[in-house]
Amino acid sequence: MSTLAVIPGDGIGPEVMAEVLKVHAVVEDVFGTGLKTEVLPYSADWFLEHGDVEIDIQAIRRDHRAVLLGALGDARIPDNRHAIRVIGGLRQQLELGVNLRPVRLRALAHCPLKHVGAVEDVDLVIVRENTEDVYVGVGGTVRGGGPGHVAMEVGVHTRWAVDRVVTAAFELARSRRRRLTLVDKSNAMPSAGPL
Repeated sequence: MSTLAVIPGDGIGPEVMAEVLKVHAVVEDVFGTGLKTEVLPYSADWFLEHGDVEIDIQAIRRDHRAVLLGALGDARIPDNRHAIRVIGGLRQQLELGVNLRPVRLRALAHCPLKHVGAVEDVDLVIVRENTEDVYVGVGGTVRGGGPGHVAMEVGVHTRWAVDRVVTAAFELARSRRRRLTLVDKSNAMPSAGPL
């Protein structure tokens, strides 16, 4: 029997996830998928209680078939370190390097673009690299506070990760409408741009 890890998260996350779990229960009753759920506690409340501790991502990988993740972010943790631990840990340790973000129009009234004549006209997927660039967590601050405060986030790029995300984008385009637009900032990134 497979188990789905459920991390409700913060804010509206637990409310949304509670409804998702109701849907899962109905699907399980009707179809008997055998997919169990286990709710994991990794929220801002949990981090405030336990401190800034590492999450055992490999245990999540070992014990669960997939992860269902709710919204993360809480003003009580201004640097969102808990969200970085959860999301960054999952992305890095599970090698979730390709982020797919589908965009579909549900109603014409919601679209500010005047040339759109039908909801079918808006159907695209944004494919984004998920584990490198500033997501590696290299950076810091110097001269804290005041007008001289300096903050740096360093982007790291490898040929392997660039190839992985570009290949995924081409494969997705091949399975859809066979159109692909590559967006980058190679003019502002002379070292990483050529990758």
